[in-house]
Amino acid sequence: TSGMSASSLKQRSLGRWELLGWLNEILSLDYAKVEDCADGVAFLQILDAFYPGKVPLHRLDFSAKLPAQRLKNLRLLEKTLKECGIDNPLPSDGIANSSFQDTYETLQFFHSFAQRNGPRVHVGYDASGRRRAAQLQRERLLLSSSSSNPTRPTSRTAAHTTSDPFPTNPPQTHAD
Repeated sequence: TSGMSASSLKQRSLGRWELLGWLNEILSLDYAKVEDCADGVAFLQILDAFYPGKVPLHRLDFSAKLPAQRLKNLRLLEKTLKECGIDNPLPSDGIANSSFQDTYETLQFFHSFAQRNGPRVHVGYDASGRRRAAQLQRERLLLSSSSSNPTRPTSRTAAHTTSDPFPTNPPQTHAD
């Protein structure tokens, strides 16, 4: 029930505006273009609606803008797809670099997946609530990891942070 082939996607292919309308409706989003999905968040939320508790949304970077940040989210998507038994190669590099074609085809895949496996599963899914809860959990984890591993400046570092940022006599370095 989980695997999709390219031929099954061709049965009913939606245009970009129809796909965005569907996505925005089921996930309470306001994506304006397909490339907005390049951060992987929407794809993982679709899986979260189908596999509650299996998608570690708290590990997502919800504000990923750079390709490296988006790629980290997409690697999490790849892992989650595999753990859910969904065999679909993901063009992660293309998506992370905002390739329209790669992102569009992936969005088509997720739409087809949703239509085949439960087109109304999102009805009871609180997408915005799940995003808020995941972001709060992520913030708590980041705070707890930083408070359990405090970084104290050394006296040398402290001296540099309180001094003039543009010293007239920069520190001398000695080459041995």
